[in-house]
Amino acid sequence: KQLKKIVNIYQPTYKNHYCQGFGDYLRGSFFLLQFCLYNNIEFDMNYQTHNISKYIKNKSPLKYSIDHKNINYYHPDNIDKSSVKFYFEFIQFMNHTSTNTLCMFFNNIPVFKIGNRQRNIIKDKFIPTEEILKKIEENLKLLGLEKKKFSVLHLRCGDKYMSFQENPPKELINKIETILPKDKQSYLVIADNGGIKKYLTKYPNFKSLDINITHSAQNKDGVFDTIVDFFMMTQSVSIISCSPYLHGTGFSKYAAEIYDIPYKNFTIPV
Repeated sequence: KQLKKIVNIYQPTYKNHYCQGFGDYLRGSFFLLQFCLYNNIEFDMNYQTHNISKYIKNKSPLKYSIDHKNINYYHPDNIDKSSVKFYFEFIQFMNHTSTNTLCMFFNNIPVFKIGNRQRNIIKDKFIPTEEILKKIEENLKLLGLEKKKFSVLHLRCGDKYMSFQENPPKELINKIETILPKDKQSYLVIADNGGIKKYLTKYPNFKSLDINITHSAQNKDGVFDTIVDFFMMTQSVSIISCSPYLHGTGFSKYAAEIYDIPYKNFTIPV
């Protein structure tokens, strides 16, 4: 059979792995989209069995059937970098695929530079609902921020500090202080540590919301606030990301990538 469609599936569990964050999902979607465009294959994104589908919609879905019990997570991944070897191994995998429509979860880093055509395709397949857009307006008004007149500071402090939500240790505060922007720009602070968010609001130009963020991989109802944060970032003029991971964090990187927003990443030593 000739392969005609590739669908990146985002769902709570896979046949051979657990769910990842939707930043990972978006990263892999760009890789697959590039592959599909180059090889004249149709591409789609499907997240209908995950809670994010309550708040995100696909403007241009393709027609196909999905056996959600038999969706695999593609291994190995290339989180640190896309190598030529990895790409050719993926091509070999595709050459041995005997189906018209290949459905899987893929989170690998795009090989080629992302252009506007690719951005627009992904954007149309990952559209916030009116409920999300309304909440963004409410949050911006509450924080005193205007669209395209603020920046984002996205802090992913990591698992090491997850138990310090109220009183983050001094060592973490010191690490964050070293990378804080010194300008007077208004910043929306998004973080996985509530204590750090509260600490940073001592600076008048740093704003944050007192909400509990749920990692989208957990597929809980709290994912609503996470998606609101994601699309609030798309209203900014720039994004600064800080994480303990060399590859950064896909959550803010691909918000920046899809909406073509200037992006910088700093590594926080753990």
